[in-house]
Amino acid sequence: KGALDHEQETRLVTTSTAFDALEKSREHPSSAKEWRERFNAEMAIREALEIEMMRIKGENAALLTEMKALREEERECGTAD
Repeated sequence: KGALDHEQETRLVTTSTAFDALEKSREHPSSAKEWRERFNAEMAIREALEIEMMRIKGENAALLTEMKALREEERECGTAD
């Protein structure tokens, strides 16, 4: 029974190691073409995130301007009483 358990454990470790190696080979492209494709994909993601960040900064600036105007209005209404 002990030898059988050891054999199953060894088989599991071997299988796990094989899957890990497969995953690592996917994570680390080997050819220049794969590197270029991955680089281009990463650059596209980065550009999309930068565009989204600019949009959010614009919204933030608009909200800050609106808040400032509301505070001014609030102050003016408070002093008018």
